[in-house]
Amino acid sequence: MTIEEFTPKHKFLICIDSDGCAVDSMTIKHKKAFGRALIETWHLEDYKDKVMAEWERINLYSMTRGINRFLGLNMALNYINQNIKPIDGLADLTKFIETAKSYSNNALEEYIKSNPSKLLEECLSWSNLTNKYIKELPESSINLFKNVKDQIKRMTDNSDIAVVSSANYDAVYNEWKRLGLMDYVSVFCTQNEGTKEKCLERLSKRYPQGNVIMVGDGPGDLDAAKSNRIYFYPILAGSEDKSWKKINSYLDLFYTSQLDYCQEKIIDSFKDNLR
Repeated sequence: MTIEEFTPKHKFLICIDSDGCAVDSMTIKHKKAFGRALIETWHLEDYKDKVMAEWERINLYSMTRGINRFLGLNMALNYINQNIKPIDGLADLTKFIETAKSYSNNALEEYIKSNPSKLLEECLSWSNLTNKYIKELPESSINLFKNVKDQIKRMTDNSDIAVVSSANYDAVYNEWKRLGLMDYVSVFCTQNEGTKEKCLERLSKRYPQGNVIMVGDGPGDLDAAKSNRIYFYPILAGSEDKSWKKINSYLDLFYTSQLDYCQEKIIDSFKDNLR
């Protein structure tokens, strides 16, 4: 269901990121799909270890964790250009990022029609190859973090559930369906709907102020929540199971308008975990 088709049933909304937050898929996707496709597309086999280390730093182990694929690619290609080998046409990717309304394959395809660019064609090929490799990952390698399903099921007693992800729609939808979560989801908002910030803006307008919370594992989730003046609960990288186990006590505060008292402390623990 799209945002336009969505009608709230509860007075509270819990927005949940997918990769690396509810679904333990982030690390394997970056190692076996995104990073692999990066090395193959730009013929970086001789620098594999160095490139992969930087790709994982950007996307997994720093304050840019969870960044949109094209924003992460821009950072990685700039690093490669400065430290490994020249990458021609980087200004074309920067211009796309500065002007696009959303960062998706469809948006990039449309942009290329009026702004031809060899580098952007390579970026699109990289993104398509990444999607191919993601589809080829064994299903058994991607599962929910512990406690996720029980907690989400419990959330539906008081809240609507929105999946808010910067990832590809088909990949997110198919994972949540396979993992048995579809009965609990009210609406899906992925990269085709725009940025997380825009998705949260559109969703939060349907609820009273203070009745929306974002559950996420990356700084982008926090930034999107802050820009829309909604609450944030972090799933800490490396402590995902524990974070999901503890979420109930914070949701009790959320439902009773008491989360303000500890919101900054929660955010500080999140930032400290990624430093």
